[in-house]
Amino acid sequence: MPRRPAWDSDTTPAELERLERDSFLEWRRGLAQLQESDELLLTPFERNLEVWRQLWRVIERSDLVVQIVDARNPLLFRTEDLEKYVLEVDPDKSNLLLVNKADLMTLEQRQRWAEWFESQGIRFAFYSARLAKEAQENGQQTIGDEDKSDDEVEKETNSTAEDLAEEVDSVSLDAESSDEDEEPSPPPQPSIKDNSLDPRTRILTVYELQSLFLRESPPPKGTLLLSSPNLGHDPVHPNRVVVGLVGYPNVGKSSTINSLLGEKRVSVSSTPGKTKHFQTIHLPSSTEDDGVILCDCPGLVFPNFASTKAELVCNGVLPIDQLREWTGPAGLLAQRIPREVFEQVYSFKVYSKSDNPELGQQGVTGEELLISFACIAL
Repeated sequence: MPRRPAWDSDTTPAELERLERDSFLEWRRGLAQLQESDELLLTPFERNLEVWRQLWRVIERSDLVVQIVDARNPLLFRTEDLEKYVLEVDPDKSNLLLVNKADLMTLEQRQRWAEWFESQGIRFAFYSARLAKEAQENGQQTIGDEDKSDDEVEKETNSTAEDLAEEVDSVSLDAESSDEDEEPSPPPQPSIKDNSLDPRTRILTVYELQSLFLRESPPPKGTLLLSSPNLGHDPVHPNRVVVGLVGYPNVGKSSTINSLLGEKRVSVSSTPGKTKHFQTIHLPSSTEDDGVILCDCPGLVFPNFASTKAELVCNGVLPIDQLREWTGPAGLLAQRIPREVFEQVYSFKVYSKSDNPELGQQGVTGEELLISFACIAL
């Protein structure tokens, strides 16, 4: 990723703008030279300097930079160089990998990913903004709330809790209505199938995620100094932790923020690139002086030499309405998804000229898959 040139309080806005533009152009020339000399395929990436400037400012303001990735393909959405740059800006800053949409993974998949993340020394957590939103709408309370105070638990036990164990491998508390004089019931012990037996694979609740932000963030350094632009924290609330949310388009950053707030404050869309400008949001806190401030950065597509454009389209990184070449994505779908799945989900028969039971899925091309789907309307 491009680096922001060094600056201090004596740097004028015009000088800083020129330094940033020159540094960005040099970075792009370096990528072009690599692509030409090594004959590498460079995937589409963000070429607007203004978007990168917003990322630079989010990183500089944040104590903890949370990189949100899609659970269906975490490594595609993880940018190692971003983690290195955060520590270059300030070694006291912290990184966290938040695996969103974790409800789409099985418990075994989460266990294997947890082992791999730990072997690589990556700080990580599993989360599902969709399940968090459903739990809030239904007044749910899941295991992990035992860390709350008795007063908080007693307020929440007035709502009826439904069981989400079958969907997310976790157990909900039995929150039947009780008298005010009675002590709140202790949370039941998780069953063998419950993912909370291993805290590494647990799909965090909203409360647990906020607590994790506070634990992973460095301690406050006090009031922000203009001579030290790399320090985080909000100048008005120096004791509040600033958490920057960064990631590719469509990985669920806005949905994660809305789940943390408990209400819709950030627009959400299935189309990548909905958030255009970074925004600062204060999470509800017991006191005005402490708590968490979120900085939501626009979704950024980082340059990559390994992936193909087809993979970016299939993973929701590039908007499908801008698709001009369909053979790559269609071929990738035909290669990776069994034809039986298409036939079951979309209720149509997949025909192939080279249909051969011995070839199996290899006998279906992307073109044949789309033709079979188009025949439904005939």
